[in-house]
Amino acid sequence: MNRKLFLLLLILSPYFTINVFAQETSIQFPRLDFHMKMNQNLKPTVSYNAEANIVVGDKSGLIFSLGVNGEDLNLQSGLNDLIKLDTLRMSISPSSYFNLHTFYGRYKYLGEDKVIPRGFQYNYTPGTDYYGYKTLEGAGLAFTFPIQEGRYEPELVLYSDSNNGIDYLNIDFLTTFRFELWNLELYAGIAVPTIGAVETSIKGHGGLSVYTTLDYANVYFSLYVPSHVGESFTFDDIYFRLSQYLLINGFEQTFSIYSLGAESGNVTDPIIGFNGIPDINMFLSIGGRINNIGFGMDYGLIYGLFESSALANDALTVSHRIGAYADLIFLGLTYKLGVFYTLPNSFIYINDSTGPGEVGFYVSVFGRS
Repeated sequence: MNRKLFLLLLILSPYFTINVFAQETSIQFPRLDFHMKMNQNLKPTVSYNAEANIVVGDKSGLIFSLGVNGEDLNLQSGLNDLIKLDTLRMSISPSSYFNLHTFYGRYKYLGEDKVIPRGFQYNYTPGTDYYGYKTLEGAGLAFTFPIQEGRYEPELVLYSDSNNGIDYLNIDFLTTFRFELWNLELYAGIAVPTIGAVETSIKGHGGLSVYTTLDYANVYFSLYVPSHVGESFTFDDIYFRLSQYLLINGFEQTFSIYSLGAESGNVTDPIIGFNGIPDINMFLSIGGRINNIGFGMDYGLIYGLFESSALANDALTVSHRIGAYADLIFLGLTYKLGVFYTLPNSFIYINDSTGPGEVGFYVSVFGRS
C-alpha cells in the first residue's frame, strides 16, 4: 500500500475527532465469523473474521471500524498468524448528501452473498476467498452520495494497493439501487500502475449483483468480469454466483452454485479452469426450522482441474462432502454444530485438515448486522 497516502489519512484523522468524547458512543459488531473444525483425530483448526464499529454521536457522527481475521490456525500457528489486521476505517457524514470514508486495509467486499451468509462452514474449497467477487483493499478514500434517503447511492472509491509487488492506483465506481422487493449493485473500475512500475498494462473490472429482499424466499446472483488491456481474456477469468433460499411451513432449503474467477483472492486455490471451463462449486442443504432452531443435511461438490503432487498429472476431478447440522439463532447470531464426511478420492481436500475418507466436526458462529 502507498505509504504517502496512509500518512495523509493519519493527518486527516485529528480533524474528524473534535468533540468525540462529548457525544454518545456505542459499539457495534457488523460482522462475526468463527469456525472451528476437527478431523477424526480431534486435531482442531480455527478460522475467524470479526469487525467492530465505534459509533460516536447521531447519524452525522463518526464511525471508527476495526477488523481482524485469521485462517486455518492450529497449535503451531505463530502470533503473526493468530491476529491479522483486516481493516482500519473511519466514516463521517458531514451532511445528508454525502458520506466520507478513509480506510487502510479492506474497505468492503463486492458481491457478498446477502441471501445465505453461512460463515466459514460454507467454504468448501480450502485456501479461497468466498466473501465476494472482489475485495476493495489498500489505502484510500471513498465518497458515498445517498439519494432519496438512500434508495439510490452512487459511490466513488480512490485507493492504492499492491499486487505481486506492483503498485496500482485504483478508481472504482459503485451504484446501489434499493427497491421494495429487490436490490441492484453495479460496479466498474480501473487499476493503473504507478509511475516507475515494471507492469504497464491497465486493468479494468466490471461486476453486478442483484438479489431479492423477501422474508421467506430469496434469490441472489452476481457476475464479475475483469479485463486486462492488451492481454488475452478467457472464460476462466469470470466469477459468477447464483444462490437461492426457501423457508416455507418449517421446510428450509438452500442452494448455491458458483465459480471463482482468476481475481477472487484464491491465490492458494488448487482448483483452476481448464480449456475455458471454470471450476464449479455447488452447495445444497435441506432441512427444517422451528422458530429459531434449524437442522438438516448438506452436500458440497467441487469440479475442476486439480493441481497436486499427489497426482501424476493435473486432471479434472470431482470432490464431494456430505454432512448433517443443527443451529440456533440467538441475539442476531447463528450458532451451528455439524458433522461431515469427505468421500474417498476427493482430491481437493488432500491438504485439508479433514482429508478424503475422513470424518470431520465443526462449530460455527456467524452473523451480520
